[in-house]
Amino acid sequence: MHNVPLLLGAVCSRYSARVRSYLVKKGIQYVERVPTAWTYFVTIRRRFGDPAIPVVIMPDGEWVADSERILDAFEAQHPQHPIAPPDPVHAFFAAIASVWGSEFWLPVDLATRWLGRSEYPWWFDELGEGMFPGFPKRAQNALTARLARVIRAHLPRLGASAQTAPAIFGWAHRTMDALERHFAVHPYLLGPRATRADFGLICPFFGHLAQDPWSRREYLEPRPHLHAWVWRMQQPYVGTEPPLFPDVGAPLPATIEPVVRSVFDELVPFVEGTLAEVRRAFPAPVRGTRIPRMLGPVRHPYGDAMHERLATPHTLWLVQRALDVLAAMPTADSERALAWVRASGGTRLLDLEIPRVEVRGLSARFA
Repeated sequence: MHNVPLLLGAVCSRYSARVRSYLVKKGIQYVERVPTAWTYFVTIRRRFGDPAIPVVIMPDGEWVADSERILDAFEAQHPQHPIAPPDPVHAFFAAIASVWGSEFWLPVDLATRWLGRSEYPWWFDELGEGMFPGFPKRAQNALTARLARVIRAHLPRLGASAQTAPAIFGWAHRTMDALERHFAVHPYLLGPRATRADFGLICPFFGHLAQDPWSRREYLEPRPHLHAWVWRMQQPYVGTEPPLFPDVGAPLPATIEPVVRSVFDELVPFVEGTLAEVRRAFPAPVRGTRIPRMLGPVRHPYGDAMHERLATPHTLWLVQRALDVLAAMPTADSERALAWVRASGGTRLLDLEIPRVEVRGLSARFA
């Protein structure tokens, strides 16, 4: 038992960034440590079926995996100052933009770390010393290098390769330019306070883009307002209370329009392709059947180009969660949010017929 939650995570872990920023913004005291190799490969695997971080051990001894599930658990325990805006359009946008931030940026942080000119001795130090404590430094480096080789082997499957890198880097520059313009006038994606959208977008930015020396110099230092947002997400709000959300009925910030366009014009086609691959693999889904973490290739728009990566069915669960936010709204609120989605060109998102998916531990299954 612990007096405060124990976060098993790492600075270099993209999804640990979501949980860490959330805990800071909510003012929840916690302790963080890198799990040992035994905890990661044996204990977490036994509990959840796969080794992964972040995992949180609650003060009552409960273990919670998956960064979205972790935020759900804390929101239930700490309902004051919720991270969902009261306005229905803002609430739905925050939910779907969180998926865009955490999942659609994956090729960017993989490419910048592994295909750019990144230097990452700190990455070896953090995981080597945390996962293999007491080992000689040479052994720590060798074991961490084995982990690195496993990650490198997955890069092409996730859309990051020498062939796709130019398009990825170009998309990243253009999208970060848009975010720089937004954060020049707004502290967070939807105004004065962080929402799920911010906690999704911090996934690629903190552990990868802000930490790796090359990507920080190439992408963040030339964009000071975006860079400031990354570090703002690591700090408590000034004062005893977080700022108020915009009033119900307030429009989305005009500067967020490029994100809206990317969600509906780029993310949604990837989700459609992922859904097609799931249907191809499971024409008659059976409840409880585990869905592989990756399926066949999906091509989708990516700026001025087309991009290809393997389908990730876990994304369907995340999109389904966003649509559940819409479905749970009172009728008047849902009608207003639906009208905004349609007026913004998001009808294809509403037309998705995703078979019910749930996440048990770290695995997606048909519900």
